Amino acid sequence: MPWFRQWWGVVLITLFLAAALLAVVMAILIGYYFWEIKQGRGEALKMDFAKQFTAIQGRSAAAQIATRADLEIPGRPYLGAASSSLVVVEFIDYKCPNCLLAEPILNNVINKYGQKIKLIIRDFPVESTHPGATALAEVAACAGVEGRYKVVHDWLYKNQNNLPAYLGQAELDTLSSETGLDLQKLKACQSNTNSEAVRNVRSDYFDGLKFGVRGTPTFYINGVKVEGVISAEGWASIIESQSRAD
Repeated sequence: MPWFRQWWGVVLITLFLAAALLAVVMAILIGYYFWEIKQGRGEALKMDFAKQFTAIQGRSAAAQIATRADLEIPGRPYLGAASSSLVVVEFIDYKCPNCLLAEPILNNVINKYGQKIKLIIRDFPVESTHPGATALAEVAACAGVEGRYKVVHDWLYKNQNNLPAYLGQAELDTLSSETGLDLQKLKACQSNTNSEAVRNVRSDYFDGLKFGVRGTPTFYINGVKVEGVISAEGWASIIESQSRAD
């Protein structure tokens, strides 16, 4: 009996045909994306692939159940009303493009519904995806010690696409001149691994891992986890639902 009629021959031919078909499909896709990039649609494709959520590379361990007391801890920067019944915790990464997408939406939400929401900001710098993100989180946290958290927070997002992996003296000088941050105090804060600001960044990150944060932005809305960018319409619905419940 010819080899191609034996069971192992049939399996071999089937595998070969499947591999050939996969190679053809991959070649077509590569050709398509190459043509799209040549037509100037590279940025649009990048946004399509972003899916509005930047995930951690690899797998994480099984998450522990996070209570609101675990998430809504004191001593973290917040926007909105301190006594609001709607409390949102956001885990962020200053180098995350999807956090940047969420930022203007959140600013508009706070401007419009600031008396109905408390937004607590916690750090989740994913170094494996965004080298240098931890240092930026420390910069913002240390700025909080000087009472400059929000202005530095906004500056880091505003300049996200123009910053190097790690801030050099030129970037620090610009940061200082545009935000009023004291660089000597900043450097002293960052270099002290036992400073409260640096410890808070580290604690936020490990809490995020422990409670199953898989990437950024991740929100906990009155303890309920929501991953990715939430639209302005989505926030309006959440806030209106909470207002009816109150």
